[in-house]
Amino acid sequence: MKKIFIFLVVLIACTTSVKAASVCSYEDQNKIMQQTTNVKPTYEIVTETVESDIPIDVKRLNVSILNVTEDLYVKVKNDFNNEEKTYSYSDAQDGTIAFRWDNINKVTNFVIEVYSSSKTKCPDELYKTTYFSTPRYNEFSKRAICSELTDFYLCQEFVTFSEISESRFLEQVDNYKKGQIKEDGKPSEEPKSTSFSDKLKKFLGDNKWFIIGGVVIVAGAGVAIYFINKKRKIRNRGL
Repeated sequence: MKKIFIFLVVLIACTTSVKAASVCSYEDQNKIMQQTTNVKPTYEIVTETVESDIPIDVKRLNVSILNVTEDLYVKVKNDFNNEEKTYSYSDAQDGTIAFRWDNINKVTNFVIEVYSSSKTKCPDELYKTTYFSTPRYNEFSKRAICSELTDFYLCQEFVTFSEISESRFLEQVDNYKKGQIKEDGKPSEEPKSTSFSDKLKKFLGDNKWFIIGGVVIVAGAGVAIYFINKKRKIRNRGL
């Protein structure tokens, strides 16, 4: 990660849904479906300088929806202000629909629905739904301690997890410096014991039912052999 933060575009699920009563032929539907497969959202973080007495750098997001064709249009909804907007091919430039997103204080979840347009024989049919998230700016990244912990997940400039408290931040930083958690916040692996007694205890614990079953089988076999031999001796004596 070293000062270069790779922003993960969260594409949780992409499903294709064609109406059963579509006016289009299967051939036309397949053509539309192939186009919707290529429709993908993405974003980039942009820094703008606002001119004033003291120029200020302001960060924002550019959201893009790629590969929109004349046969398609998209509806975009978000959970920040519940706004819904519709974009058609006429809004695109070289097949890319782009809009500015200024909300960097909260992770925003988008739902992008792809429909067939009036250019097709079956307009206004939903063909694909994509779920997509943009990150939020992490205020903790400005802390002095973060200049020493550039790889730590709580020190990244943009993040996709919910806000945490000051005490939680300090606690996690302390845990990371002690080696109790890794860069991504997950627990560090505990050192494995190499002593024979510990290995034997673990082996017996992990395999106790197999061992018990084996003992029962051996014991049962021993009892069976005992009675078989006893009967044989009695027969040989003519009893």
